[in-house]
Amino acid sequence: GKPLVNSLSEALDCPVYYDNDVTAAALGEAYYGNTAGSFDYIIWGTGVGGVRANRDSEHVNIEDLSWKEYFEEWEMRIAGSELPGIYGKRPEDFTDEDWSKVEVDFKDKLGSYIERKKPQAIVFGGGLAVRHKDLIADAAQGFDISITTTDFDGDSGLVGGLGLIRQRQIEDS
Repeated sequence: GKPLVNSLSEALDCPVYYDNDVTAAALGEAYYGNTAGSFDYIIWGTGVGGVRANRDSEHVNIEDLSWKEYFEEWEMRIAGSELPGIYGKRPEDFTDEDWSKVEVDFKDKLGSYIERKKPQAIVFGGGLAVRHKDLIADAAQGFDISITTTDFDGDSGLVGGLGLIRQRQIEDS
């Protein structure tokens, strides 16, 4: 309940920008990644969530996507926080057979999402997405849009922070 941004800005004597992880990561991807045009950035890690990024010249418009509408069911089936309860063991201990079952759920939810939201492209980020690029690549087969994982791997947060700074400086100028 405290004014975090203002307090940090005053303490550091510089501008401070803040947003959630998926928005920052999408901005980093839009400004510094290889995906051009409009794309949906979906985080697959402890949870699942996403935003739509639309780049218009130098500015990137971020559209929040309803977690309840688009990601709640997906999260309940494949999020890192849910997998131990579903499979009775930590994801680190999953067998190839376990990951094959996760891939079936992942592809099912991906197909439903594409059908409902009709993205131009999808970029996945987050801990599980980075660790399971092959699973995402396999699940993406058969869809007529570009579906990739972030090029920034574990540095998506850092690159996202740079994207957030760039976006806010553009807005402030």
